[in-house]
Parts: sequence; C-alpha cells; structure tokens
Amino acid sequence: MSQAPILSVRDLSVSFTTNDGIVDAVKQVNFDLYAGETLAIVGESGSGKSVSTNALMQILPNNAIIHSDSSIAFNGRSLLEMDDKAMQKIRGDRIGMTLPRTDDLT
Repeated sequence: MSQAPILSVRDLSVSFTTNDGIVDAVKQVNFDLYAGETLAIVGESGSGKSVSTNALMQILPNNAIIHSDSSIAFNGRSLLEMDDKAMQKIRGDRIGMTLPRTDDLT
C-alpha cells in the first residue's frame, strides 16, 4: 500500500507482575491498519487478544508492563508516550473496540 497506516503496532510485548513473578501475556505482536479497513483480532481464549487491545488503548491494570521495544503509533503519534489526558481524547472518539454479544456466540 502506498499510504501510511493509521495504526501501526510493532513488537508489542506485555507482561504482568504477579506474586509468582513475571508472566508474559503477549509476545511481539505486529499489525497495521489502513484507512477504510476494519481489523478483527481473533484467537483462542488466553491468546492475548484483550491484553493487546487494552495495551493499545492504554487501559491495562497497574501490574502490566509494556516492554520498551514495543511501539504503537496512531496517525504517526506514539500512543505509548501520550499522557492520560491525551489518551482520553482518543479513546472512544478515534479508537474503539467492540465485543461480540454473548447470545451471538451460541
């Protein structure tokens, strides 16, 4: 594609600190999303879908660690470098996620 992606995720890795030590939840996720596209993230239970999208939206719990080699760029701006106020302006208005209705899964 000749255009730049509106969302670019590179080497996203997320771990959690627990009483038993560090637990890796997501390892080196990469994807691009271009204008006009819809992205669906699918996988088995426990595969890191929610952790990945929550990292993107900066809504992870306090015990989460996004590794320093991870990058998430939205319209060329690093989401990982934005403060809470800047992220609040983006969440829901510019970036959102939907979950399936549970009755659709039966």
